[in-house]
Amino acid sequence: MILELFSFNKRRNSTKIPTSQGVQVTVDLKHETDFDTPTFLLFTDPRSYNYCKWNNSYYYINSHRYVRTGIYEISCTIDSLATERDNIMSSTQFVIRSSVSPDYTIIDNFYPAFYKPEVIQTPGSGITFSDTGSYVLAVKTEDGIKYYGISAGDLNALFRTLMTAKQEDLWSYITDLAITLLPGFLNVTDYIIACRWVPFLVQAGQGEEDIYLGYWNSGIRGNLYNKTLQMGVAGMGFGLHPYTGAKEFMNCSQYYQVTVFVPGCGEMPIDIAKCKPSSGLYVEFKIDVLGNVSGCISSDNKIIQRFSGSVGRDVPISSADGVGSGLAGIGGGVTALVTATAGALTGGIGGVALAGLIAGGIGAIGSGIANTVPDINTTGALSSYFVPPGSNNFYVTEYKYDITEQNGAINGYPCMKTLTLSTSGYYQVKDPQVDFANDLKIKEDIIQYMAGGFYVE
Repeated sequence: MILELFSFNKRRNSTKIPTSQGVQVTVDLKHETDFDTPTFLLFTDPRSYNYCKWNNSYYYINSHRYVRTGIYEISCTIDSLATERDNIMSSTQFVIRSSVSPDYTIIDNFYPAFYKPEVIQTPGSGITFSDTGSYVLAVKTEDGIKYYGISAGDLNALFRTLMTAKQEDLWSYITDLAITLLPGFLNVTDYIIACRWVPFLVQAGQGEEDIYLGYWNSGIRGNLYNKTLQMGVAGMGFGLHPYTGAKEFMNCSQYYQVTVFVPGCGEMPIDIAKCKPSSGLYVEFKIDVLGNVSGCISSDNKIIQRFSGSVGRDVPISSADGVGSGLAGIGGGVTALVTATAGALTGGIGGVALAGLIAGGIGAIGSGIANTVPDINTTGALSSYFVPPGSNNFYVTEYKYDITEQNGAINGYPCMKTLTLSTSGYYQVKDPQVDFANDLKIKEDIIQYMAGGFYVE
């Protein structure tokens, strides 16, 4: 019988066969040999060869043995993948991994990730904030609530006007006190519904007008805002840095994390799986007259997250630095003045008694003033209310975790589809279906190789 010898190198888990003709020699089968692991006797020194073909089957040569003069022995093992190559390549299997038909969107846990990410931060410029800012007074009027924009200086002046009064002024306008001043002093915190600092300079609004607290004209002019006035309405796009090609599957939270910082709302994590990285992120927002922030984050024209918050800070007028107790003292003093004035007008109180009551009332007002007037600035007891938000901008931060070097030609990529194994490349098969090969060893070899990963060559 004829045996064909080769000097041939191949991977054990490969269907590769020699493409050129080998050296043909005459051999005999050793008695009682197994066809899957045959031993051949030949008359040619075989030590230069490691592979052979016999009877349309391929074998690895495991050992060479000298028997006696002119006679040699080789022990072989069948190469199941090469022997059944044609049947394997015509079979259809469910392929888990492959270098032939990869799906880069399937998460591939084959490669471990490094623990330290690459950090990419991209700033936006949606709106300009002012460290100085301004104040918004929400005042109750007979026409409803009005919103006024004023500066820190105006707010200080308003406090001074409310909380201080010269004695000669009180004497000059004493007859008007019951009508004009009493409502203003006694109920000032009722008329000022809210006072907020916002990180914007005073806006033009609908023009200036005098600020009335009840019936009393404070003498301070403010810019009248419509309650729906938007301090800023804008949108900005952020280009992301997605993984591409064989790393496309890494565009998920396991490897790629994204946060968006919106002033007043803080740092918000984004589910990158909801994004279309090639489209990036679009942040649309608006800030109203009180500094309330609202908006949404979208990708590929689809909203993926909404947000709300505030860049404004409340100024607690009625409680800051003893304002409440001070106003009580002022109210008591004014009440005394009004009572005295009313008595004098009706003739029930003499001049000396009136003077004494007025002096007591003015003293009470002065005591209240000492406890009441706060100084509006960016330092001191109220400083926490006036310091602007931590960042004056929007930004996106990306955390990208890389993996160890990929080698798809050797290890393949996720596939998860049914394929005919006719194209050269790497394949790993789920539950191999081998309905060919009558030899049980060959069948078991093929199943084992397919399940563990093999190469069609």
